[in-house]
Amino acid sequence: KPSGFIEDLDSLPEPAWDLVSLSDYAKLPPMNGMLRHTPYATIVSSRGCPFGCTYCHRTMGRGFRSRSPQSVLREIENLVSVHKAREIHFIDDCFNLDLHRAKEICRAIIASGLKISIAFPNAIKGDMVDRELVALLKQAGCYSVTLAVENVSPRMREVMNKSLDLKKLRTAVNLFDKAEILTTVYFIYGFPGETEDDLKLNQDFALKLKSDTTTFFRFIPYPGCELFDRFYHDLKISSIPSREFHFFTESGCFNRSRIPAETLASFRRKFYRSYFSDPKRLLRIARKLPKTLPMLMRLPREALELVLRAFGPGN
Repeated sequence: KPSGFIEDLDSLPEPAWDLVSLSDYAKLPPMNGMLRHTPYATIVSSRGCPFGCTYCHRTMGRGFRSRSPQSVLREIENLVSVHKAREIHFIDDCFNLDLHRAKEICRAIIASGLKISIAFPNAIKGDMVDRELVALLKQAGCYSVTLAVENVSPRMREVMNKSLDLKKLRTAVNLFDKAEILTTVYFIYGFPGETEDDLKLNQDFALKLKSDTTTFFRFIPYPGCELFDRFYHDLKISSIPSREFHFFTESGCFNRSRIPAETLASFRRKFYRSYFSDPKRLLRIARKLPKTLPMLMRLPREALELVLRAFGPGN
């Protein structure tokens, strides 16, 4: 039976990093989509998220539990000194829910004198960012953040139970841009009841946002999320993972929007072409993109993937 959630995360031992080959993992596509340096390691500084988005997992629970800045710094110092990590990726559900703690972690890294690169392929909630946090992240070595917008349609946000202040999100994106931190925004489309008008709202918002890169993910109702229980409980899913649950799937059984599958696929392709044809955006990406060997080696692969998104058949 479930044993409940561990409240005191500082009581846990550090991960057994000696059992992991960081150099081998650096050869695989990172969650961040880019690397400034290798080898790199991922860190979870907190568990749980209090926001009840209906499309999201419940793996870590709704209660926010966090490690102390001292515990986080000890793990980073161990990764750098013993395992030669040069880059750290934070993959919490909500790193900055406790804004004071997030800033203290940055201050601890800065005070340590560690010369590392930091990325947030997850973890940053876009409407809980202020100018001081951005400055501290930059000083600590942060070069890349990802912000989950998901959907801006009021009707869809109600279906998703999505809590996000879009005005504050825009402010955060502008702050990261001024700090020369590369910003990626995520969207999800294909929700039950979604219309083409909803898609248009997301497209317009994304094109006006001063973000650098973006991904439009197709909604997949994983068992265990609330929307699966509400709309997809009749699906016969015997095991996870499976090919049916790839986030670029073309499976028609997952499309309960009001939009034909071919229209969803066409929207996604046209959106990428519009988004990445903006000269100002391309100049920002060129300016902020790490000019290091690991990034230059990944660039052809990332460029090919973007071409496939913009012109390929997948949806």
